[in-house]
Formats: sequence, C-alpha cells, structure tokens
Amino acid sequence: MPEWKLLEELCNIHAPSGEEYRVFDYIQQWLNTNHISAIVDRSSVVNAMIIKKGFPSVAFLIHVDTVGFIKEYASKVLPIGSPTFENEVAVKNETYQTYTIYQKQESFAIDHSEMLETGTTFTYVSKLIIDANSIQGAYLDNRIHVAIALECTIKASNFLIVFTSNEEISGGCTEKVARVLYEHYHINKAIVLDTTFVSDGILLGYGIVLSLKDNYLPSRQWIEQVKTLLMHHQLQLQLEVADFGSSDGAYISKSPYPIEWCFLGIACEDYHSPHEKVSQKDIALMKKALTLMMDHFINFKYV
Repeated sequence: MPEWKLLEELCNIHAPSGEEYRVFDYIQQWLNTNHISAIVDRSSVVNAMIIKKGFPSVAFLIHVDTVGFIKEYASKVLPIGSPTFENEVAVKNETYQTYTIYQKQESFAIDHSEMLETGTTFTYVSKLIIDANSIQGAYLDNRIHVAIALECTIKASNFLIVFTSNEEISGGCTEKVARVLYEHYHINKAIVLDTTFVSDGILLGYGIVLSLKDNYLPSRQWIEQVKTLLMHHQLQLQLEVADFGSSDGAYISKSPYPIEWCFLGIACEDYHSPHEKVSQKDIALMKKALTLMMDHFINFKYV
C-alpha cells in the first residue's frame, strides 16, 4: 500500500457530524483486511466504535467526524460545525456528486439547489497535496490521527481506541463513552488525539503538541506523567496554553465519571478549511509516541 493511501481514503469519506458510520464501516473493513485481532464494539455507545486488544490501561479517543454543510431551503445551506473558506468551495454529497457552495455575507448558498433534497449534507472535495515536508488538504482534522492509530494497531499488542462522533458540533457521544470506559472496560485515564491550531507558540514541524489548557483544564498530574514518558524517550514536544478551543476532553469533563484526560496532537494550519496543512515530521513523531504509549500503558493487574 502506498504510504499515504490510507490517509487519502479516510480524508475522502463523506462523514460530517452525524454520519460517522461511513468511517466506522471503513475502519471495520480495514481491520478485517489487515487481520487485526481486536475486539470491536459498535453497540455499547450509539455512533461510536471501540477497538480493544490485550490489557490496556489507557483509552485513546479520536473523533472521526468533520465539518460540513446541510441544505436548508431554496439555495441556502447551513454550516455543520465551523467550516472556513473564501468566496466559494467545491463540495460533494454522499454519492460523491460535486457542487459549489458560495459565501454570501453571513450565509452560504449552493448551486443547482432545485435538484437537492432538504437535509442533503456536503463535505469538501478532498485531494491531498503531499511534498517532502508537509501534507495539505481537507479533513486532516482529524483523519490524520485515525490513520496513525490504525497503522499502530498492526504491531501493537495492547490498545483501547475509541473512535468518537459529533465532536465538531458540541459533543453528545463522548459523555456516554466515558460511562462505558469506566464501568465496562475499567479505564480511568484517557488521551485525546486531535489536531490543534497553529499559533504564536505552536508551529508546524516543531513536535507533537501536549496541551496544558484550552477552554478546559485537564489534570496536571496526568499531563506530567505523559510528558515525562515522552521526554524520557526524547520525543520533541510543544506545550500549548490557550484560552479557546476544546476537544473530546471537554465532554469527558462534563461526564460524571472520574476519568483523567489530556490532549496530545499534531499542529494544523488553516483549520476547518479545504487546505489544512500538517508536518510530516510531526506525523512521524506522533506514530512513535502512540506506539510507545500503547506499549507502556498496560494494566498489569490483568496480564
């Protein structure tokens, strides 16, 4: 398989918030094709997918939904999440027919609207541009971490990965996931894998990002454990402090279950646009970090 084929296929799947099942179906097929001997749980939480192998003590949460659009009435479309583009953008529907959405002041409109049923959803047309240093295209948020996690399962002996939904539209899935993790899988620590904004202190190619604060404040003790492990293995880190943004970690915080979490991810330029950009160096570091953490965080009580 060419190096980026998995990522390209994932980025091309039409799965805005609410339609994540297409990504889950793809993951299921990929696991079968690659003979990954893991427990697959798609029934414990509606619109989530849990895969488990061995005796993990930490859950890795990765949202699979994307921003997009939904047709309202006449030619008007509404955003799903917070898509960002200038003037006009090529989009596709669930059957991969392409259209153009135009930005009109504070609203969006679509061409050929008379042919489209109310409620039809659209996502960006995705075509990755790959050079020696970076990858650019739609939906690297958060399909890049889906691809990395799947690749890591090929050799890992212990992991628990939760592919979540509705992250781009204020949650509803992860709060329920927290109950299943705590009550059924006996997990009380989680690491959220997601992309984060490039900012004054966070840059492409300068290492994976460990967030100390966004709109929410995760457990510093758990952050320090993860930080110590990664730095001990000389994996380049950027520490993020922000007063905006959130992730699946926010929804764990809102749940009543005592699960500590932290955020680890790859920096991304042009967030939620058709031209998101990430560093290949950061991707390689994240693969090393995730492989390390899968091997390290084992529940020895059950081994």
